[in-house]
Amino acid sequence: MATNLTDCDALIPEINGRLQTIHAFYSKSCLPIAEELLSVGDTSIYALASRCCVVKLGEDYFQDQADELKSFRDLDTTAEYQDAISETGDSSAE
Repeated sequence: MATNLTDCDALIPEINGRLQTIHAFYSKSCLPIAEELLSVGDTSIYALASRCCVVKLGEDYFQDQADELKSFRDLDTTAEYQDAISETGDSSAE
């Protein structure tokens, strides 16, 4: 994925219509924009993305991944986390 970071400031996966900013690659060219946003108290990663040249990588880009896009799943509750752990069969993570 990082090899595609040539003609843009950031590569951000877009899964189910939502930008996956934590799974993104950002170039150093984003740093001045991030510093400017932080200087005015704006800590939103979406604000940064909106001010950068972004290439969105759709679900088709990740089609060959063995995890069927599960790495992009939100785990906001303990129950969601436990479900994810049980799906992997990894009892050491419990």
